[in-house]
Amino acid sequence: MKSRLQQRANGPHQRLAIQLIDDPQDRAHLIIRRVHRWDRAIAQLLASSLDRQLAVGRRPEATRLLATRAQQLVSLPLRRNLVQGWEHVLELSTRAPLARSPRVPLLREPIRDAEPDLRDMLAKLSTPFPTSARGVAMVRAILTDATGPLFNRHYSPDLRTAVRVAIAQLDSAALTSA
Repeated sequence: MKSRLQQRANGPHQRLAIQLIDDPQDRAHLIIRRVHRWDRAIAQLLASSLDRQLAVGRRPEATRLLATRAQQLVSLPLRRNLVQGWEHVLELSTRAPLARSPRVPLLREPIRDAEPDLRDMLAKLSTPFPTSARGVAMVRAILTDATGPLFNRHYSPDLRTAVRVAIAQLDSAALTSA
């Protein structure tokens, strides 16, 4: 006889997903829980906040929403979207800036200077191999934060340094899974 979860998982469009999160009664242990549609929806709505927490090193297992967002971040479709966004930035950095554009202007020179590191970062994001949610969150933050090193000359660290730190985090997944 099939369990209720197995019956639901075998539905036409059902995708059963589970996650490990910290046990609220004993943080030294993890518990298994099912990921619900609303977990995914809420994690998507709170993406910026959750990404910031993951980027600074908060453990994905700390909460169900962080765990859900981490799963979203390391997914190949999201990583491909990030790669496309970065490729667009690299392309824009070679063009003359648009006069009278409502967009926050890109810092073209630092982008061109960091291009080898950016290409390395994009290659790591493009692989089908596991990577760290922290690294992907950092990559996304650099791309989307209008006050960050891509747009703000006075931001510390500079773009090249921020990209290298993100690359180190993307590489850390390979080191910890070996």
